[in-house]
Amino acid sequence: MRFLDTKNDHILRKNKDVSPTRGPVSPLSVYYQNVGGLRSKLIELRLALSNCKYDIIVFTETWLNESIPSSYFSDERYVIFRWDRKNSPFNRGGGVLIACRSTLGPAKMEPVDHAIEQVWVRLTRTNPTIVLGAIYLPSVGVCNVTTNDVLSKSIHDITCLTTKNDMIFVMGNFNQRCISWTGPRTFSDKDSNATFDYYEPIREPTGSLHFVNAIDSNKLLQLSSIKNPNERQLDLVFGNIPAAKACSEVQKSEAPIMKVDPHHPALQMSISVHPTGIFNLSKSHADS
Repeated sequence: MRFLDTKNDHILRKNKDVSPTRGPVSPLSVYYQNVGGLRSKLIELRLALSNCKYDIIVFTETWLNESIPSSYFSDERYVIFRWDRKNSPFNRGGGVLIACRSTLGPAKMEPVDHAIEQVWVRLTRTNPTIVLGAIYLPSVGVCNVTTNDVLSKSIHDITCLTTKNDMIFVMGNFNQRCISWTGPRTFSDKDSNATFDYYEPIREPTGSLHFVNAIDSNKLLQLSSIKNPNERQLDLVFGNIPAAKACSEVQKSEAPIMKVDPHHPALQMSISVHPTGIFNLSKSHADS
């Protein structure tokens, strides 16, 4: 069941696994977009971020490089984590970015195999801990066995650095044009009596099986139903069971940060967490 939280303007899912002894549950707002290049949009981006109220922002296809420092487009409210494309036969494009409110205590996670474009961040001031991964797979090579082996191993290596209660979210442009997702399916967690929706692949050409296996082997569920005008889902949101239980419905953003490419709808969602340390969500939003 979902309800509207008018105070924070987020659609949230009621979570039955909420203990009053752990303090109030607060929503973190999350935004995702394939931005199709930021080099020529830095002023526009800086203005957008200065008025932004999202706690977590994930971009793919940033097209940034080391000559463009993050200070060009962001201020101290956000900590920026990037992987810019370099030493690639594809000189143009690529790149991923995660921006997190500094009050969340974000920290980059290593090691990561940079044979694929990815960046991982751990939020240290939420309860449970949240782990975020941003990944971009170019359309050339998405069915390659080696690419998907690296994807699977990267997620596995990150998972080994977490506890069973940590929330793991992986989002990005995976360019899986041939996979269709059906649902929602309802998952019932017998340990907490919580239920949540997820989506299953129903059309898997042989080349896409390696990708599906990479996701399944790491026990991740696909949480987004948002399609582009061609009825495809290139941009996907995955989560483990703790993440799926705390995540709202993934929605198409009606107020995108940057101009939207129709093939890549901007997405938004919220995550219910228990604040810890000095993190105060209401102050975080008030400072926007």
